[in-house]
Amino acid sequence: QRRQERQPQVPTPGARGPGAGVRRCPPHLDRNPTPTARVEQLEPLGAIMMARELWLLLLPALLLARAAGLGASPRAATASGWARFLKVADRYDAFLLDQFGVIHDGKNAYPGAAATVAELLQRGKSVVILSNSSRRRGEAAKKLGAMGFPEMPDIVTSGEAAWTLLRERPRAPFDASLGSSCAVFGNGEDDLEYMATAGVDIAGVGEADFLFARGLFCVEDGTADKSYTDERADAMLVAARERDLPMIVANPDFVRPDGKASPMPGVIAARYEKLGGTVHYIGKPHPMVYEQAFEMLAGRGIERSHVAAVGDSLLHDIRGAQQAGIDGIFVASGIHLKELALPEDATGAEPAEVVQPALDGLFREYSSRDAGIVCPPEHTVFEFADESEAQR
Repeated sequence: QRRQERQPQVPTPGARGPGAGVRRCPPHLDRNPTPTARVEQLEPLGAIMMARELWLLLLPALLLARAAGLGASPRAATASGWARFLKVADRYDAFLLDQFGVIHDGKNAYPGAAATVAELLQRGKSVVILSNSSRRRGEAAKKLGAMGFPEMPDIVTSGEAAWTLLRERPRAPFDASLGSSCAVFGNGEDDLEYMATAGVDIAGVGEADFLFARGLFCVEDGTADKSYTDERADAMLVAARERDLPMIVANPDFVRPDGKASPMPGVIAARYEKLGGTVHYIGKPHPMVYEQAFEMLAGRGIERSHVAAVGDSLLHDIRGAQQAGIDGIFVASGIHLKELALPEDATGAEPAEVVQPALDGLFREYSSRDAGIVCPPEHTVFEFADESEAQR
């Protein structure tokens, strides 16, 4: 009786009359939970003995569950192995979806990726492509359509965001004080058109107002020599630093999503920062592109608390999501797959006892390497494509 008197009381909505508006807390919320009324009537020693008997009965089942992987973190692998994307997707209304390494490899869509996007749209979910591609959004839309993806009008690329800043000059450091000429580390395809339509002239480092990095496949500096080499890049960086030129980076990535060895603009930006140069980053994990995506979703009445970012880079997709205040869905089959030390023929069907230690090791490594990442992410899946659920 004394235990019941101490038990917290909670109002019951809609109840009337003396004492009618009060109910007892359920046992799992009580500070002194009691399995049965019979235990309360026992002497203290009897209650202790019964609790011991119950614990001995439950212990084997708990040990078996742990051995089967049921104790795995719900933020990573499930008991049977990898979580399925469309199961996780039910928790959200909208997604900021990465491209390379998640839905395609740069040339071809991953099997089942287009069907999974179509299923999200069929379920009434909103999808915003959020990519560190240095190309403009029209090019991204054209490429996605050619790969068989359904039309997705909401596309934010770091290349589009950078082009808009150069064209419109809305605020510092991208206003008129930036200047109108630059030397370009380019992708070797549309660099001249990109800069010309943005209203920027090409110049050598000795005359340029700033550096612009959107690829490391060529150099555009007003000369006939367009070849990129590390030695040439280093000489340009030193000369630019002597003139205190700022650098704008339209793709902060460090490695290619397809795993090829050629470096990305984020690498040369890090080298310039090491020399003491000023770098302005446009793209994930930096906030500007996220705010553009949130503006698109706000027009549909979707708050950011109902949004999740999907990507394969802990340093860019997951870190950016966390800094933007939204959940992250980490796709493990992308750029970090080799670091997971899974079997070479990993397919996503591995059991939890294989999956969980690999993920834990990866997350520990990146948490210790970069304080800006909180690991593990909210969710982890092996791949974005989820054909089995999409066909139901």
